[in-house]
Amino acid sequence: MKNEILERNFFESSTQYHPSNSDLITHTRDLYRLERLATQYKNVKDWNRALSCLHEAKNSLESMDDPHYADLALRLALYLQQAGRFEEAKFELQSLVDDLDYIVSIKIRHHSEDDDYNVYEEWAENLLLSEIFDTARKIYKREKHKAESEKFGDLAIWHREKSKECSAYLTEQRKTRLEEMEKYREAFIETDVQEDLPVKEERKKSFFWLWTILGFVVYLGIKKLFS
Repeated sequence: MKNEILERNFFESSTQYHPSNSDLITHTRDLYRLERLATQYKNVKDWNRALSCLHEAKNSLESMDDPHYADLALRLALYLQQAGRFEEAKFELQSLVDDLDYIVSIKIRHHSEDDDYNVYEEWAENLLLSEIFDTARKIYKREKHKAESEKFGDLAIWHREKSKECSAYLTEQRKTRLEEMEKYREAFIETDVQEDLPVKEERKKSFFWLWTILGFVVYLGIKKLFS
């Protein structure tokens, strides 16, 4: 399914968004501030500045190999459509499809040694595709392309369900591993206790004779004192 997805051009567009020099008025590298500024500019319909802030934040995350740049790319696509730049919005969506392998690899890199890596990969692929197609559904609906909107909506649902199946499997596997670890821990404790029993018994005997001897010595001392 992945190869079929990567070979398809869902959102045909050759127009990529690039902010103009006059739009790049921010003097901050703070990603959260850039996102807040984008929202503020959007609320007052200053689309050029809103888009430039979001574009810069997205590029910064991408340069750091941070998979969350995909979230900003989806948000940028929505902003572009609202700003009347449908072709640029489609370009952003297709770029995410084209970069699917890369985004998934950095999203699940901490699972690289996991036995279920392939399942994590399938989970992340389907989750991202469901988000891409759901964003496309919204954009095409706003552009009055009903048939395409419904098609992307169906694709979003299909990939979301596939992602949920993978998630359920991974949850069950984690539960099984935790149960196995708990059984191992209990067995280890039981073995440790059994191995300590002879030592404990020997210690009890030693204390018994120690207190017996001390008691006898005290008894002799008292007897001698009052004799």
